[in-house]
Amino acid sequence: MNINIGTTIKNLRTKKQITQKQLATYLGVTEQAVSRWESGGGFPDIQLLPSIASFFSVSTDLLLGVDLPEREQRLAEIRRKIDEAAEIGSDSTEETVAEARAWAAEFPGEEDIQKNLADEICKYTMWDEKPKMGLLREAEKIYCTLIDTTTDNEFRNRVIEVLCALYCIGFKDPLRADACADNLSSMKYCRESVKTSVFSAWVQDHPEDEHLLVHYQDYMERLVTSLYSTVYPYVINHIPNTPDHFDEKIRYFDWLIDLYKNFFGENMLDYGADVASLHRLIATYTVAQGKVEETLGRLEKMAEYALKADSAKPGDTCTSPLADKIVYLGNCEEYDTLVIHNWAYYCREKMGQSRYDILREEPRFKALCKKLEENMK
Repeated sequence: MNINIGTTIKNLRTKKQITQKQLATYLGVTEQAVSRWESGGGFPDIQLLPSIASFFSVSTDLLLGVDLPEREQRLAEIRRKIDEAAEIGSDSTEETVAEARAWAAEFPGEEDIQKNLADEICKYTMWDEKPKMGLLREAEKIYCTLIDTTTDNEFRNRVIEVLCALYCIGFKDPLRADACADNLSSMKYCRESVKTSVFSAWVQDHPEDEHLLVHYQDYMERLVTSLYSTVYPYVINHIPNTPDHFDEKIRYFDWLIDLYKNFFGENMLDYGADVASLHRLIATYTVAQGKVEETLGRLEKMAEYALKADSAKPGDTCTSPLADKIVYLGNCEEYDTLVIHNWAYYCREKMGQSRYDILREEPRFKALCKKLEENMK
């Protein structure tokens, strides 16, 4: 067997973003020794193998290069299953938790596989009226371990986010969720804010530098979409859902629509799906008010923006001068294979709700249904 342990150590160390000196300190050897291993000038003492494997959270078999291609193929298969389940939105069951647990035991050093186990546990019981607290404590322990050990800051932030949700929803402890969220940086120090701040003086003197203008538009894009994702549920959940408040809710949703149109322009790329959702939501209020013409108009707008979102192609740009540097990248090939339905499908599905029965014989409603059906995926 051709043992390339030095190459394996180097790859694991690079992935973990650890220096040779840091690894050497942990193992109690010299930095030069680690350098020799990685360059193929020698091998670590056999007694060091368990410590090296433990440091990288891998098996000694992997360290020795046993069946690496087979391992990578197996990992790819597991990750495909995880992505597919997320896309479909499948429910979590005892069986899916057991499967996730088996994957985590098989690959103890893969952070995303460990997080998937905790995520699966939370999805399985966190929303229950009486959740299984033993399982939730297991998920909490996994999240906390990942937060303490990961060197990937983006991954760490994602784990903190889901741990906050676990504390608030599963443990019903909003104070603990609040304290957990304090481990994240404030908006003032996020990368988008810092980039626009430090480059502001430069852009004033170099307005032609489009690369730096992208930072501004990227930050504005995130602020606009964050405002949407905050205002949308706030209006739904915190303004009373009674007929005397329907017009008030509609005004806020129209304000969000105008915000999107002013920032993105008429060509919103895939963000058109957000505007389609807003028009559909407004239609639920107008139909309850018996406003047939207005409801039909809203549903037609819903379809218009949904079809625009479905037709977005890689390389397309927004039309507003505030967002004309934003380029739609499209989805990767692997993601496309997991997409079950498009926005036309979901819009047509919503129109099957009983609230729209009073519109079924309207020619505009029939034409709209037909148009969506012709573009459904």
